[in-house]
Amino acid sequence: MTRGIGKSTVVRWILVLAVLTTLFAFGLRTGATARAAARGVDLLKQLDEAYVEIWERVAPAVVNVDTSREITLPGPSPSVRRFFDDFGIDHPDQPRTIPRLGRGSGFVIDKKGYVLTNLHVVEGADKIKVRFSKKEEPYKAKLVGTDSDTEIALIKIEPRGDLPVVALGDSGKLRVGQIVMAIGNPAGVLERTFTVGHVSGLGRFLPEFAAQMRLAASNFIQTDAAITFGNSGGPLVNVDGEVIGINTAWAPGGENIGFAVPINFAKEILPDLKKRGKAFRGHLGVEVKPIKPGAGKLLGLPDDGGALVQRVVPGSPADKAGLQQYDVITEVNRQKISSSPDLVEVVTHLRPGTTVRVTFFRNSRRSSVRVRLTDRSDETTEKEVIAEAKTEETLGMTVEEITSDAARRFDIKEEKGVVVTDVDLSGPAAEQGVRPGNVILEVNRKPVASVAEFRKAVGEIKPGDWVMLLLSRKGETSIVFVRKPQADK
Repeated sequence: MTRGIGKSTVVRWILVLAVLTTLFAFGLRTGATARAAARGVDLLKQLDEAYVEIWERVAPAVVNVDTSREITLPGPSPSVRRFFDDFGIDHPDQPRTIPRLGRGSGFVIDKKGYVLTNLHVVEGADKIKVRFSKKEEPYKAKLVGTDSDTEIALIKIEPRGDLPVVALGDSGKLRVGQIVMAIGNPAGVLERTFTVGHVSGLGRFLPEFAAQMRLAASNFIQTDAAITFGNSGGPLVNVDGEVIGINTAWAPGGENIGFAVPINFAKEILPDLKKRGKAFRGHLGVEVKPIKPGAGKLLGLPDDGGALVQRVVPGSPADKAGLQQYDVITEVNRQKISSSPDLVEVVTHLRPGTTVRVTFFRNSRRSSVRVRLTDRSDETTEKEVIAEAKTEETLGMTVEEITSDAARRFDIKEEKGVVVTDVDLSGPAAEQGVRPGNVILEVNRKPVASVAEFRKAVGEIKPGDWVMLLLSRKGETSIVFVRKPQADK
Protein backbone atom coordinates (compact mmCIF):
# COMPACT_ATOMS: atom_id res chain seq x y z
CA MET A 1 0.00 0.00 0.00
CA THR A 2 1.46 3.23 -1.06
CA ARG A 3 0.91 6.63 0.42
CA GLY A 4 -0.06 9.61 -1.75
CA ILE A 5 1.98 12.77 -1.70
CA GLY A 6 0.22 15.51 0.20
CA LYS A 7 -0.39 18.98 -1.31
CA SER A 8 1.86 20.64 1.25
CA THR A 9 4.76 18.39 0.21
CA VAL A 10 4.22 19.21 -3.47
CA VAL A 11 4.17 22.91 -2.68
CA ARG A 12 7.38 22.61 -0.66
CA TRP A 13 9.16 20.80 -3.51
CA ILE A 14 7.94 23.39 -6.04
CA LEU A 15 9.32 26.19 -3.85
CA VAL A 16 12.64 24.37 -3.46
CA LEU A 17 12.90 23.84 -7.22
CA ALA A 18 12.06 27.51 -7.85
CA VAL A 19 14.74 28.66 -5.42
CA LEU A 20 17.31 26.29 -6.97
CA THR A 21 16.37 27.42 -10.47
CA THR A 22 16.67 31.10 -9.45
CA LEU A 23 20.03 30.48 -7.81
CA PHE A 24 21.26 28.57 -10.87
CA ALA A 25 20.08 31.32 -13.24
CA PHE A 26 21.65 33.99 -10.99
CA GLY A 27 24.86 32.03 -11.02
CA LEU A 28 24.77 31.83 -14.80
CA ARG A 29 24.09 35.56 -15.06
CA THR A 30 26.82 36.40 -12.57
CA GLY A 31 29.25 34.20 -14.45
CA ALA A 32 28.24 35.76 -17.77
CA THR A 33 28.66 39.24 -16.29
CA ALA A 34 32.06 38.36 -14.93
CA ARG A 35 33.13 36.89 -18.27
CA ALA A 36 31.81 39.98 -20.11
CA ALA A 37 33.66 42.25 -17.70
CA ALA A 38 36.83 40.25 -18.24
CA ARG A 39 36.42 40.54 -22.02
CA GLY A 40 35.89 44.32 -21.63
CA VAL A 41 39.09 44.64 -19.62
CA ASP A 42 40.94 42.63 -22.28
CA LEU A 43 39.65 44.97 -24.98
CA LEU A 44 40.74 48.01 -22.98
CA LYS A 45 44.18 46.48 -22.54
CA GLN A 46 44.40 45.85 -26.29
CA LEU A 47 43.36 49.46 -26.98
CA ASP A 48 45.86 50.64 -24.41
CA GLU A 49 48.64 48.68 -26.08
CA ALA A 50 47.55 49.93 -29.52
CA TYR A 51 47.89 53.57 -28.39
CA VAL A 52 51.31 52.88 -26.91
CA GLU A 53 52.42 51.12 -30.09
CA ILE A 54 51.31 54.07 -32.25
CA TRP A 55 53.12 56.47 -29.93
CA GLU A 56 56.32 54.44 -30.00
CA ARG A 57 56.19 54.19 -33.79
CA VAL A 58 55.40 57.83 -34.65
CA ALA A 59 56.70 60.03 -31.81
CA PRO A 60 60.44 59.54 -32.51
CA ALA A 61 59.97 61.22 -35.93
CA VAL A 62 58.14 64.27 -34.49
CA VAL A 63 60.41 67.28 -34.04
CA ASN A 64 60.40 70.68 -32.43
CA VAL A 65 60.92 73.51 -34.94
CA ASP A 66 62.54 76.65 -33.51
CA THR A 67 62.85 79.79 -35.63
CA SER A 68 64.29 83.25 -35.23
CA ARG A 69 63.93 86.41 -37.29
CA GLU A 70 65.85 89.64 -36.88
CA ILE A 71 63.60 92.67 -36.37
CA THR A 72 64.72 96.27 -36.09
CA LEU A 73 63.47 98.52 -33.32
CA PRO A 74 63.64 102.21 -34.24
CA GLY A 75 65.77 104.54 -32.17
CA PRO A 76 64.11 107.21 -30.03
CA SER A 77 62.66 110.28 -31.72
CA PRO A 78 64.49 113.60 -31.22
CA SER A 79 61.95 114.75 -28.61
CA VAL A 80 62.26 111.50 -26.64
CA ARG A 81 66.05 111.68 -26.92
CA ARG A 82 66.02 115.22 -25.49
CA PHE A 83 63.77 114.06 -22.64
CA PHE A 84 66.21 111.28 -21.75
CA ASP A 85 69.15 113.67 -22.01
CA ASP A 86 67.49 116.25 -19.74
CA PHE A 87 67.10 113.66 -17.01
CA GLY A 88 70.47 112.03 -17.57
CA ILE A 89 68.95 108.70 -18.64
CA ASP A 90 71.01 106.44 -20.90
CA HIS A 91 69.32 105.57 -24.17
CA PRO A 92 70.18 103.91 -27.49
CA ASP A 93 70.99 106.49 -30.14
CA GLN A 94 70.51 104.14 -33.09
CA PRO A 95 67.90 101.55 -34.12
CA ARG A 96 68.42 98.17 -32.48
CA THR A 97 68.13 94.72 -34.00
CA ILE A 98 66.70 91.95 -31.83
CA PRO A 99 65.66 88.35 -32.61
CA ARG A 100 61.99 87.36 -32.69
CA LEU A 101 61.58 83.71 -31.76
CA GLY A 102 58.97 81.23 -32.97
CA ARG A 103 58.16 77.62 -32.19
CA GLY A 104 56.19 74.82 -33.77
CA SER A 105 56.28 71.16 -34.67
CA GLY A 106 57.10 69.01 -37.67
CA PHE A 107 57.73 65.41 -38.68
CA VAL A 108 60.39 63.60 -40.70
CA ILE A 109 59.05 62.02 -43.90
CA ASP A 110 62.19 60.34 -45.26
CA LYS A 111 65.70 59.35 -44.21
CA LYS A 112 67.25 62.11 -46.35
CA GLY A 113 66.08 64.57 -43.70
CA TYR A 114 62.99 66.16 -45.26
CA VAL A 115 60.59 67.52 -42.63
CA LEU A 116 56.99 68.68 -43.18
CA THR A 117 55.58 71.54 -41.12
CA ASN A 118 53.26 74.56 -41.44
CA LEU A 119 54.22 77.60 -43.47
CA HIS A 120 53.34 79.98 -40.63
CA VAL A 121 55.86 78.18 -38.40
CA VAL A 122 58.85 79.03 -40.61
CA GLU A 123 57.67 81.95 -42.77
CA GLY A 124 60.08 84.88 -42.71
CA ALA A 125 62.58 83.05 -40.50
CA ASP A 126 66.29 83.86 -40.80
CA LYS A 127 67.29 80.73 -38.90
CA ILE A 128 65.50 77.39 -38.50
CA LYS A 129 66.56 74.74 -36.01
CA VAL A 130 65.11 71.26 -35.53
CA ARG A 131 65.31 69.28 -32.29
CA PHE A 132 64.31 65.67 -31.71
CA SER A 133 64.64 66.21 -27.95
CA LYS A 134 66.07 68.72 -25.50
CA LYS A 135 68.92 66.36 -24.76
CA GLU A 136 70.19 66.33 -28.34
CA GLU A 137 72.13 68.87 -30.34
CA PRO A 138 69.71 70.79 -32.60
CA TYR A 139 69.97 70.47 -36.37
CA LYS A 140 70.29 73.46 -38.65
CA ALA A 141 67.48 73.31 -41.20
CA LYS A 142 67.06 75.01 -44.56
CA LEU A 143 63.77 76.01 -46.15
CA VAL A 144 63.23 73.90 -49.29
CA GLY A 145 59.75 74.87 -50.46
CA THR A 146 56.50 76.52 -49.41
CA ASP A 147 52.88 76.56 -50.56
CA SER A 148 50.61 79.32 -49.29
CA ASP A 149 47.54 77.60 -50.74
CA THR A 150 47.83 74.74 -48.27
CA GLU A 151 49.92 76.40 -45.52
CA ILE A 152 52.55 73.69 -45.98
CA ALA A 153 56.32 74.11 -45.77
CA LEU A 154 59.10 71.62 -46.48
CA ILE A 155 62.41 71.98 -44.63
CA LYS A 156 65.51 69.78 -44.64
CA ILE A 157 68.20 68.75 -42.18
CA GLU A 158 71.43 66.87 -42.83
CA PRO A 159 71.13 63.47 -41.10
CA ARG A 160 73.76 62.46 -38.54
CA GLY A 161 72.60 58.87 -38.60
CA ASP A 162 69.55 56.77 -39.35
CA LEU A 163 66.55 59.08 -38.95
CA PRO A 164 63.14 57.89 -37.72
CA VAL A 165 60.42 58.56 -40.29
CA VAL A 166 56.62 58.49 -40.40
CA ALA A 167 54.35 56.74 -42.88
CA LEU A 168 51.96 58.95 -44.89
CA GLY A 169 48.38 57.69 -45.11
CA ASP A 170 45.41 58.52 -47.36
CA SER A 171 43.27 61.39 -46.03
CA GLY A 172 40.78 60.75 -48.84
CA LYS A 173 39.58 57.66 -46.98
CA LEU A 174 38.82 59.48 -43.72
CA ARG A 175 35.35 59.23 -42.20
CA VAL A 176 33.78 61.28 -39.45
CA GLY A 177 34.00 59.38 -36.17
CA GLN A 178 37.32 57.67 -36.80
CA ILE A 179 39.89 57.73 -33.99
CA VAL A 180 42.89 60.01 -34.54
CA MET A 181 45.86 61.13 -32.48
CA ALA A 182 47.74 64.44 -32.51
CA ILE A 183 51.41 64.61 -31.63
CA GLY A 184 53.29 67.87 -31.18
CA ASN A 185 55.02 70.25 -28.83
CA PRO A 186 52.44 72.46 -27.09
CA ALA A 187 53.83 75.86 -26.09
CA GLY A 188 57.10 74.73 -27.62
CA VAL A 189 58.19 73.19 -24.29
CA LEU A 190 55.97 70.15 -23.66
CA GLU A 191 57.72 68.08 -26.28
CA ARG A 192 56.00 65.18 -27.99
CA THR A 193 52.62 65.48 -26.35
CA PHE A 194 50.13 62.77 -27.38
CA THR A 195 46.38 63.51 -27.49
CA VAL A 196 43.55 61.27 -28.66
CA GLY A 197 40.23 62.17 -30.26
CA HIS A 198 38.11 61.64 -33.34
CA VAL A 199 37.54 63.09 -36.78
CA SER A 200 34.84 65.60 -35.86
CA GLY A 201 34.20 66.87 -39.39
CA LEU A 202 35.57 66.95 -42.93
CA GLY A 203 35.79 69.70 -45.54
CA ARG A 204 35.68 72.43 -42.91
CA PHE A 205 35.97 76.02 -44.14
CA LEU A 206 38.00 78.54 -42.13
CA PRO A 207 37.38 82.05 -43.53
CA GLU A 208 40.23 83.56 -41.51
CA PHE A 209 42.65 81.45 -43.58
CA ALA A 210 40.94 82.17 -46.92
CA ALA A 211 43.24 85.03 -47.94
CA GLN A 212 46.33 82.86 -47.56
CA MET A 213 44.95 79.37 -48.19
CA ARG A 214 42.76 79.40 -51.27
CA LEU A 215 42.80 75.62 -51.57
CA ALA A 216 42.85 74.27 -48.06
CA ALA A 217 40.67 76.96 -46.51
CA SER A 218 37.57 74.94 -47.32
CA ASN A 219 39.02 71.46 -46.79
CA PHE A 220 40.28 71.21 -43.22
CA ILE A 221 39.92 68.08 -41.13
CA GLN A 222 38.27 68.96 -37.81
CA THR A 223 39.27 66.97 -34.75
CA ASP A 224 38.67 66.99 -31.00
CA ALA A 225 42.17 65.67 -30.34
CA ALA A 226 43.66 68.55 -28.38
CA ILE A 227 45.70 71.00 -30.51
CA THR A 228 47.14 74.27 -29.25
CA PHE A 229 50.01 76.71 -29.75
CA GLY A 230 53.19 74.81 -30.60
CA ASN A 231 51.29 71.89 -32.15
CA SER A 232 51.25 73.62 -35.54
CA GLY A 233 53.04 71.48 -38.10
CA GLY A 234 52.76 68.25 -36.11
CA PRO A 235 51.12 65.08 -37.41
CA LEU A 236 47.51 63.92 -37.06
CA VAL A 237 47.68 60.13 -37.10
CA ASN A 238 45.17 57.32 -37.71
CA VAL A 239 44.97 53.97 -35.87
CA ASP A 240 47.41 52.44 -38.36
CA GLY A 241 50.05 54.95 -37.26
CA GLU A 242 49.87 56.79 -40.59
CA VAL A 243 49.89 60.58 -40.86
CA ILE A 244 46.59 61.75 -42.37
CA GLY A 245 46.83 65.46 -41.55
CA ILE A 246 49.11 68.34 -40.56
CA ASN A 247 47.87 70.09 -37.42
CA THR A 248 47.42 73.75 -38.34
CA ALA A 249 44.86 75.70 -36.31
CA TRP A 250 42.51 75.59 -33.35
CA ALA A 251 39.42 77.52 -32.26
CA PRO A 252 40.49 79.80 -29.38
CA GLY A 253 36.89 80.14 -28.14
CA GLY A 254 36.14 76.42 -28.21
CA GLU A 255 37.45 73.42 -26.34
CA ASN A 256 39.19 70.75 -28.40
CA ILE A 257 38.18 72.16 -31.78
CA GLY A 258 41.28 71.73 -33.91
CA PHE A 259 41.94 71.70 -37.64
CA ALA A 260 44.45 69.88 -39.83
CA VAL A 261 45.41 70.14 -43.51
CA PRO A 262 44.75 66.79 -45.25
CA ILE A 263 48.01 64.94 -45.91
CA ASN A 264 46.97 64.20 -49.50
CA PHE A 265 47.54 67.90 -50.27
CA ALA A 266 51.14 67.53 -49.11
CA LYS A 267 51.72 64.26 -50.98
CA GLU A 268 50.47 65.88 -54.17
CA ILE A 269 52.87 68.85 -54.07
CA LEU A 270 55.96 67.24 -52.49
CA PRO A 271 57.74 66.60 -55.82
CA ASP A 272 57.29 70.26 -56.79
CA LEU A 273 58.43 71.52 -53.39
CA LYS A 274 61.58 69.39 -53.51
CA LYS A 275 62.48 70.23 -57.10
CA ARG A 276 61.30 73.81 -57.59
CA GLY A 277 60.52 75.19 -54.14
CA LYS A 278 56.83 75.80 -54.82
CA ALA A 279 53.73 74.01 -56.02
CA PHE A 280 52.59 74.28 -59.63
CA ARG A 281 48.83 74.30 -60.11
CA GLY A 282 46.38 75.00 -62.86
CA HIS A 283 45.25 78.60 -63.35
CA LEU A 284 41.87 79.38 -64.88
CA GLY A 285 41.77 83.10 -64.14
CA VAL A 286 38.41 83.83 -62.56
CA GLU A 287 37.14 85.15 -59.27
CA VAL A 288 34.05 83.26 -58.22
CA LYS A 289 31.54 83.42 -55.40
CA PRO A 290 28.61 81.36 -54.12
CA ILE A 291 25.04 81.97 -55.23
CA LYS A 292 22.65 82.88 -52.44
CA PRO A 293 19.81 80.41 -51.86
CA GLY A 294 16.88 81.41 -54.07
CA ALA A 295 18.98 83.81 -56.19
CA GLY A 296 19.65 81.37 -59.03
CA LYS A 297 16.60 82.59 -60.95
CA LEU A 298 18.22 86.01 -61.33
CA LEU A 299 20.87 84.29 -63.42
CA GLY A 300 18.47 82.05 -65.35
CA LEU A 301 19.59 78.91 -63.54
CA PRO A 302 17.51 75.78 -62.90
CA ASP A 303 18.77 75.85 -59.29
CA ASP A 304 21.28 77.66 -57.07
CA GLY A 305 24.22 75.40 -57.88
CA GLY A 306 27.44 76.48 -59.54
CA ALA A 307 30.22 79.03 -59.17
CA LEU A 308 29.29 82.60 -60.16
CA VAL A 309 32.02 84.43 -62.09
CA GLN A 310 32.26 87.94 -60.73
CA ARG A 311 35.56 88.82 -62.42
CA VAL A 312 37.66 87.45 -65.27
CA VAL A 313 41.38 88.17 -65.02
CA PRO A 314 42.49 90.02 -68.18
CA GLY A 315 44.71 87.87 -70.38
CA SER A 316 43.99 84.71 -68.41
CA PRO A 317 42.95 81.36 -69.91
CA ALA A 318 39.32 82.11 -68.96
CA ASP A 319 39.52 85.49 -70.70
CA LYS A 320 40.99 83.96 -73.86
CA ALA A 321 38.29 81.25 -73.85
CA GLY A 322 35.52 83.89 -73.69
CA LEU A 323 34.22 83.41 -70.16
CA GLN A 324 32.46 86.51 -68.84
CA GLN A 325 31.20 88.15 -65.69
CA TYR A 326 27.83 86.64 -64.59
CA ASP A 327 28.63 83.26 -66.16
CA VAL A 328 27.90 80.38 -63.78
CA ILE A 329 30.32 77.47 -64.05
CA THR A 330 28.60 74.15 -63.38
CA GLU A 331 31.07 71.53 -64.64
CA VAL A 332 34.79 71.04 -65.30
CA ASN A 333 35.56 67.95 -67.38
CA ARG A 334 32.07 66.65 -66.55
CA GLN A 335 32.79 66.94 -62.84
CA LYS A 336 29.90 68.75 -61.20
CA ILE A 337 30.58 72.15 -59.67
CA SER A 338 27.97 72.75 -56.98
CA SER A 339 29.61 75.75 -55.34
CA SER A 340 32.58 78.08 -55.64
CA PRO A 341 34.84 75.98 -53.35
CA ASP A 342 34.26 73.03 -55.71
CA LEU A 343 35.69 75.00 -58.63
CA VAL A 344 38.70 76.18 -56.63
CA GLU A 345 39.53 72.66 -55.49
CA VAL A 346 39.06 71.03 -58.91
CA VAL A 347 41.17 73.57 -60.82
CA THR A 348 43.98 73.80 -58.29
CA HIS A 349 44.42 70.02 -58.36
CA LEU A 350 45.08 70.13 -62.13
CA ARG A 351 48.51 70.65 -63.63
CA PRO A 352 49.42 73.67 -65.76
CA GLY A 353 49.07 72.87 -69.46
CA THR A 354 46.00 70.68 -68.93
CA THR A 355 43.12 71.37 -71.32
CA VAL A 356 39.71 71.16 -69.65
CA ARG A 357 36.12 71.54 -70.82
CA VAL A 358 34.29 74.16 -68.75
CA THR A 359 30.49 74.04 -68.81
CA PHE A 360 28.60 77.19 -67.81
CA PHE A 361 25.25 78.98 -67.94
CA ARG A 362 24.96 82.39 -69.61
CA ASN A 363 21.60 84.15 -70.06
CA SER A 364 19.77 80.90 -69.22
CA ARG A 365 21.65 78.96 -71.90
CA ARG A 366 24.05 76.11 -71.20
CA SER A 367 27.37 76.30 -73.07
CA SER A 368 30.88 74.91 -72.83
CA VAL A 369 34.39 75.95 -73.87
CA ARG A 370 37.80 74.30 -73.88
CA VAL A 371 40.37 76.05 -71.71
CA ARG A 372 44.11 75.35 -71.49
CA LEU A 373 45.20 76.03 -67.93
CA THR A 374 48.37 77.97 -67.24
CA ASP A 375 50.50 78.09 -64.12
CA ARG A 376 49.15 80.12 -61.27
CA SER A 377 51.35 82.92 -60.00
CA ASP A 378 51.11 85.20 -57.01
CA GLU A 379 50.17 88.17 -59.21
CA THR A 380 47.25 86.61 -61.11
CA THR A 381 45.27 83.94 -59.32
CA GLU A 382 41.83 82.59 -59.57
CA LYS A 383 40.28 82.54 -56.19
CA GLU A 384 37.02 82.10 -54.44
CA VAL A 385 35.78 85.44 -53.16
CA ILE A 386 34.88 84.31 -49.69
CA ALA A 387 35.60 87.34 -47.61
CA GLU A 388 32.15 88.90 -47.77
CA ALA A 389 31.51 91.19 -44.85
CA LYS A 390 29.26 89.95 -42.06
CA THR A 391 27.01 92.89 -41.79
CA GLU A 392 21.64 98.80 -47.27
CA GLU A 393 17.04 103.54 -47.45
CA THR A 394 15.10 100.68 -49.39
CA LEU A 395 17.92 98.22 -49.03
CA GLY A 396 19.34 99.86 -45.93
CA MET A 397 21.56 102.32 -47.77
CA THR A 398 21.56 105.81 -49.25
CA VAL A 399 22.80 106.49 -52.79
CA GLU A 400 23.70 109.70 -54.61
CA GLU A 401 24.78 110.81 -58.07
CA ILE A 402 28.51 110.77 -58.68
CA THR A 403 29.16 114.50 -58.35
CA SER A 404 32.62 116.05 -58.28
CA ASP A 405 32.23 116.42 -54.52
CA ALA A 406 31.29 112.75 -54.04
CA ALA A 407 34.10 111.66 -56.35
CA ARG A 408 36.60 113.67 -54.32
CA ARG A 409 35.21 112.55 -50.95
CA PHE A 410 35.26 108.84 -51.79
CA ASP A 411 38.16 108.87 -54.26
CA ILE A 412 35.93 107.63 -57.09
CA LYS A 413 37.29 107.20 -60.60
CA GLU A 414 34.08 105.86 -62.21
CA GLU A 415 31.89 108.19 -64.29
CA LYS A 416 28.83 105.90 -64.39
CA GLY A 417 26.59 104.49 -61.67
CA VAL A 418 25.53 105.80 -58.27
CA VAL A 419 27.63 106.02 -55.14
CA VAL A 420 26.66 104.62 -51.74
CA THR A 421 27.04 107.45 -49.23
CA ASP A 422 25.56 105.89 -46.09
CA VAL A 423 24.80 102.36 -44.91
CA ASP A 424 22.53 101.19 -42.10
CA LEU A 425 24.79 98.83 -40.18
CA SER A 426 21.80 96.67 -39.18
CA GLY A 427 20.34 96.55 -42.71
CA PRO A 428 20.57 93.90 -45.45
CA ALA A 429 23.15 95.73 -47.60
CA ALA A 430 25.59 96.04 -44.71
CA GLU A 431 25.18 92.34 -44.02
CA GLN A 432 26.48 91.61 -47.51
CA GLY A 433 29.44 93.95 -47.35
CA VAL A 434 28.12 97.10 -49.07
CA ARG A 435 30.05 100.09 -47.74
CA PRO A 436 30.06 103.89 -48.25
CA GLY A 437 32.11 104.74 -51.33
CA ASN A 438 31.00 101.67 -53.24
CA VAL A 439 29.69 102.51 -56.72
CA ILE A 440 26.61 100.60 -57.93
CA LEU A 441 26.90 100.00 -61.67
CA GLU A 442 24.03 97.54 -62.25
CA VAL A 443 20.87 96.26 -60.55
CA ASN A 444 19.86 92.79 -61.69
CA ARG A 445 22.17 93.25 -64.68
CA LYS A 446 20.54 96.55 -65.72
CA PRO A 447 22.92 99.54 -65.80
CA VAL A 448 21.95 102.42 -63.49
CA ALA A 449 23.25 105.91 -64.28
CA SER A 450 21.19 107.93 -61.78
CA VAL A 451 19.46 107.67 -58.43
CA ALA A 452 16.10 107.62 -60.24
CA GLU A 453 17.16 104.62 -62.32
CA PHE A 454 18.44 102.88 -59.21
CA ARG A 455 15.18 103.42 -57.31
CA LYS A 456 13.11 102.33 -60.33
CA ALA A 457 15.12 99.13 -60.72
CA VAL A 458 14.90 98.28 -57.01
CA GLY A 459 11.21 99.22 -56.94
CA GLU A 460 10.43 96.56 -59.56
CA ILE A 461 11.73 93.84 -57.27
CA LYS A 462 9.30 92.11 -54.92
CA PRO A 463 9.94 92.31 -51.16
CA GLY A 464 11.72 89.18 -49.99
CA ASP A 465 13.42 88.58 -53.38
CA TRP A 466 17.13 88.87 -54.00
CA VAL A 467 18.62 91.98 -55.62
CA MET A 468 21.83 91.40 -57.57
CA LEU A 469 24.14 94.41 -57.50
CA LEU A 470 27.29 94.96 -59.53
CA LEU A 471 29.57 97.07 -57.36
CA SER A 472 32.84 98.79 -58.06
CA ARG A 473 35.28 99.08 -55.17
CA LYS A 474 38.40 101.07 -56.00
CA GLY A 475 38.21 99.95 -59.62
CA GLU A 476 37.54 96.27 -58.85
CA THR A 477 34.03 95.00 -59.64
CA SER A 478 32.17 92.45 -57.56
CA ILE A 479 28.70 90.92 -57.50
CA VAL A 480 26.66 91.17 -54.31
CA PHE A 481 23.28 89.62 -53.48
CA VAL A 482 21.05 91.68 -51.16
CA ARG A 483 17.59 90.52 -50.12
CA LYS A 484 14.94 93.22 -50.34
CA PRO A 485 13.22 93.52 -46.95
CA GLN A 486 9.58 92.61 -46.47
CA ALA A 487 7.30 95.63 -46.10
CA ASP A 488 6.51 96.56 -42.51
CA LYS A 489 3.06 95.41 -41.43
